[in-house]
Parts: sequence; structure tokens; C-alpha cells
Amino acid sequence: MSHETIYRSLYIQARGVLKKELLEHLRARRTIRRSRHASLKRNGLGQIKDAVSISERPASA
Repeated sequence: MSHETIYRSLYIQARGVLKKELLEHLRARRTIRRSRHASLKRNGLGQIKDAVSISERPASA
């Protein structure tokens, strides 16, 4: 059983928000579960800075 399965079951049982007695035993100490995708999007990771749109590229490219 993976750690993700354990965390997911805990959050599902508490309907998205963990109870305080469960929270003190977790490493992350987060009451609300956030997906990895949401945290990457919030931090701006995974995006290319100063990206040029395909429509703005020269025809030779």
C-alpha cells in the first residue's frame, strides 16, 4: 500500500479536511489536500518563461 493511498483514504474519510487528532501524526501537516498539479501551477513551475506563441513564430521555424 502506497503513502498516497493512505493519505487519500484519510482525506476522504474526513470529507476533504482532516481532523486535528489525525493532523498531528502526518508529516505534511496539511488539513486540506492539494494535488501536485495545483501546487506546481501556484508556484509557476513547469511553465516556460518568455515563451513565444506558435502563431508569433517566423514561417521558417
